[in-house]
Amino acid sequence: MRAIVYKEYGDASVLKVEDVAKPVVKDGELLVKVMASTVTAADWRFRRADPFLIRFVQGLFKPKKQVLGMEMSGVVEAVGAGVTRFAVGDEIFADVFGGGMGAHAEYICLKEDGPISRKPVNLIFEEAAGICFGGYSALYFLRDLAKIKSGQKLLVIGASGNVGTFAVQLGKYFGAEVTGVCSGKNVDLVKSLGADRVIDYTKEDFSEGGEKYDFVFDTASYVPFGKCKKVLSGRGKLLRLVFGPRHMIGGMLAGLFGKQKVVCAVATKVSGEDLDYLKGLIESGEIRPVVEKVYGMEEIAAAHRRSESGRKVGSVVVRMG
Repeated sequence: MRAIVYKEYGDASVLKVEDVAKPVVKDGELLVKVMASTVTAADWRFRRADPFLIRFVQGLFKPKKQVLGMEMSGVVEAVGAGVTRFAVGDEIFADVFGGGMGAHAEYICLKEDGPISRKPVNLIFEEAAGICFGGYSALYFLRDLAKIKSGQKLLVIGASGNVGTFAVQLGKYFGAEVTGVCSGKNVDLVKSLGADRVIDYTKEDFSEGGEKYDFVFDTASYVPFGKCKKVLSGRGKLLRLVFGPRHMIGGMLAGLFGKQKVVCAVATKVSGEDLDYLKGLIESGEIRPVVEKVYGMEEIAAAHRRSESGRKVGSVVVRMG
């Protein structure tokens, strides 16, 4: 089979399409023909070993696991002994980050009890491939951490990105009043996702409008806490998806000396039940994934460059095979 391989850390040019051994299904596993995957921030960060700590997990001098790909959609081609949840021919989507990545290949083996769900009937494979990272991250922050409620106010920074597009829609689904922050060319998209108001950051500073929010969800940038503090309500919370040590330290200090809180977290505990939940919302029309562009395997370098540009809209998808 073909797979996109990287044998050294570096820029997007280290990615190559090569022939590798097709995986063999084991007991309790599914052999899945991968139809589509995505290039997430995790993919290009692992490729670059950025931050350096990635090397202590992935290999100090060169990557141990040479096929990236954190999420995917595909068709079950074979099942191992003991498998009961899925059958040959089932169309699925799955998060494979916790299982060691590997979705940038024509085939992958997945554990049946892992974060897998059947593909929403109203999506094509290229759309379904981009559900897990953005959809679950937004779900985890808003439902599980913020426990957002009807009538509360939510500001989403990076509202046109992968996580941001889901956050706008899930915020509305949970009954919040949602304001999105994005560039002018994406204002209409964010409005179409249900945002009550959209701020074009090239023309307006969200911290200068006098509006107060119960939650500020910073999905893509490093907006200083001091700036977000100006728009947080008395006991408001800043939710950080992208952060470093200084943001964690600043968050702890903010919690010690004020009522407003900073929550830094990584959404890694996705389950099949969580994906089933998102599938239900998609099939009922409550939310939808946004795909900016679909690339071929041979265009993987361009897909990575677009993803790490910080300007992509929704998901960057790679069609396998």
